[in-house]
Formats: sequence, structure tokens, C-alpha cells
Amino acid sequence: MSTRATYSIKNLNGQTRHFYIHHDGYPSFACVYFYRMLERPDSDRGCFDAAFLRGNPEAEPIESADEFGGLEYQYHFDAKTGELSYKTIDIRDDSIQNHKIDLWDFINQQTEYKSRHPWPVTFYKPVHNFNNSLEILTIKRALERANDKLKYVKEYSRFVGNCRHSIQDALNMCNLASIVLSDNRSESLALVESMVNTQIDFLCTLKQMSINVLEAPTTKLSEQHQKLFDKSARSIVLFELID
Repeated sequence: MSTRATYSIKNLNGQTRHFYIHHDGYPSFACVYFYRMLERPDSDRGCFDAAFLRGNPEAEPIESADEFGGLEYQYHFDAKTGELSYKTIDIRDDSIQNHKIDLWDFINQQTEYKSRHPWPVTFYKPVHNFNNSLEILTIKRALERANDKLKYVKEYSRFVGNCRHSIQDALNMCNLASIVLSDNRSESLALVESMVNTQIDFLCTLKQMSINVLEAPTTKLSEQHQKLFDKSARSIVLFELID
């Protein structure tokens, strides 16, 4: 379906980049374009505009959102606020309808979560971020981050203070997943919801154990930690379930 639309991405630094995609610009697919932007790995260079282009190679960089005539949709995403504003244009009489919505709500409302479809999207405001900026990410990315934090704890258990922070960060990421999954929009997510809750229970226990270790005269986590890691190994890789 040839539904023409432009996509403007305003980065955290205030710079705005514009893209044009010739087809599937209606909201129920535009949400997929934005989802692909959020799905990019943390290691990727660049801001949201670079992530949008990497996730959507069919997107054409343009100088202005008004560069083309005959558009049916114009989308503008502000990375600092997380807000998406978009216009629906009726090309028959040039009438315009304006919409505003948070990007995570836009994606979650437009997408049905079934097999091979995107994961729900969530957001958070990092406490230690240098500019205290909002961050938007898919649940899969949140769980991958939790997994990375747990790998750090397993590898560097001798650094007890850092491990405590990593455990809390992993718990925060899993709690994000739990909040969105509580809606249970699709039965296909029920298994993921169950495992996220299992992971949260595991992390809460681990967090309490790390507190106990810090109060003891030792420089590394106890043997009890390793046993707990081994027992919970299956729940640490939950993000692989619906791929």
C-alpha cells in the first residue's frame, strides 16, 4: 500500500532529522518503523535519527518534512519528551487532523502482540544519566540489559559495591517489563510475564543477599550466590523466548 509519510526525529541535542518512506505510512505500520528505531543495540553509534535509519533502510533522508507534496501522514518525534505528534492529511480536500501521544503508547496501542510481532515498549528516566533524559526501549532491550548486568555480577563478584548497583539496575529493568506485561494484551505473552516475575523474585533475593554480604567482613560474594545463579540460569535468558 503506497501511503506516503515523513518522519522527523528531534534528538536530545535539539537537532532534527527528516526522513521519507514511500509506503505504509498509516499508524498501524508507522509504529513498526518507530519500533525498529528503539530495537537498535546500545552499542550502536549515533542518536535516534541514526537508529531510525539503521532500523529502516528504506527511509530516505530529506531536508524538510514539507519537501514532498501529496503526503498522507507527517510524524514528529521529540526524544527529550518522548512525545509523538502527527498529522493525518486527507489529500482529497487537504484537511488535516492533528494528534499527540507518547511514543510508547502509540506503538503499544497500534501493535497486536502475537507470535513474531514486536515486543511491548516501555520507558524510564535514568537516575544517573548526565542530562536526566527520558529513555524509551522495548521490553526485549530491557531484559537484555538485565541479563548484561547479571553477567557482570557473575564475572566480577569480588566488586561487591558495583555488584549491588548492577543487581538493582537489573531489577529496575525487569520491573519495567513487568509493568507493561501486566496488561496481558495477548496470551502469547503469558509465559514471558511468568518468567519476568520469576526473574524479579530471583533478583530481590539476590539483592538481599548482597546486602548481607556487604555487612560481613569479606571482599566477594558468598558461595550461596553462585548456587543461586546456577539455579536461576534458565530465567536469565528470558528475552530469547519469542524470537
